[in-house]
Amino acid sequence: MRSVDKFAPRTIDLDLILYGTSVINGPDLRLPDPSFYTYSFVAVPFLELAPDIVMPDTGKQLSTEPVTKLKIAKSLGVLMEELLK
Repeated sequence: MRSVDKFAPRTIDLDLILYGTSVINGPDLRLPDPSFYTYSFVAVPFLELAPDIVMPDTGKQLSTEPVTKLKIAKSLGVLMEELLK
């Protein structure tokens, strides 16, 4: 658990992004993490490991999410037009 200072040192810092097909919308935990789509350093490697993953909260493949496509394109230096073909 975080202290009052969310940037204070912690013994372990574990970010849960996805847990199987669970969808959790609690006050202290949301799964899948709603910011998952916005971080290419998370989404790109995840897609490499599980290219056909279906997100349990939307029922859509992660690779088809518009935000994910944009982040992948930027991280790979690919023109968006090429990625959307």
